[in-house]
Amino acid sequence: ALWNDMARERPLTPERADNNTFIFNEFAASCGRTFLYEVTSEDVKDYFNGIRTHLAWATVKSRMSLLSGAFTRFLPNGCRNPFKSIIKRDTSQVAATIHRTPLTNEQVTALREYAKGDPFLYPLVECGICTGARLKDICFMRKDSIDLTAGFITYVASKTGTRCELPLFDEFRKVCEDIIYNSDPAEPLLFPEAAAMHEHNHSGIVRRGKILFAKALFGDVKHHDKPTEIINGEPLPPKTPNEVLEIL
Repeated sequence: ALWNDMARERPLTPERADNNTFIFNEFAASCGRTFLYEVTSEDVKDYFNGIRTHLAWATVKSRMSLLSGAFTRFLPNGCRNPFKSIIKRDTSQVAATIHRTPLTNEQVTALREYAKGDPFLYPLVECGICTGARLKDICFMRKDSIDLTAGFITYVASKTGTRCELPLFDEFRKVCEDIIYNSDPAEPLLFPEAAAMHEHNHSGIVRRGKILFAKALFGDVKHHDKPTEIINGEPLPPKTPNEVLEIL
């Protein structure tokens, strides 16, 4: 309640407040302590190892960050924050540098042709190829960022705050013209459905994109689930739908 009721520049939505409450209660049940100063680094480690087995990494980081921030603010003076016992990945500029191999012309052509079979993903793929923008910036691209007359795209990158000005290539121009001329003029976004999916099911849109890339560039790639339970070196057979429902 203390955390949710704090003054903020951007007030919490009811959904976010409920989510915060759930996380605090989840951790309280996990560690079984009464006071913050009683929580040990082992309690944090057990909670961390517990949630990382079934949650996406972004969700794990979000929960740990929320709890760590609350402990930092509300622990009595002089008490060490037990969440600081978790060793985080090196996020320095050198460590964060990712070296990627650009797609070849043949791969770009293959990706374009395959994506045309998916009306939802094709405009996003074309936008990515022609702008190099990040996924969030693609999904939330605004119509007023597209200047069909001058042939330029102008937008502010969400991650860096950098103003980007790019030429409007013919392939993406066709996509933009079709959307701008045939969609609701009152809708400010170029891809409102993609924006909604990015907002409410980010991992879903990422997964769809990964599958499209895999099939376009490497053929019919089959997905194999990683075994989560192994006995005597052998994975257990998959559970039947009724067994899964019983567990749920």
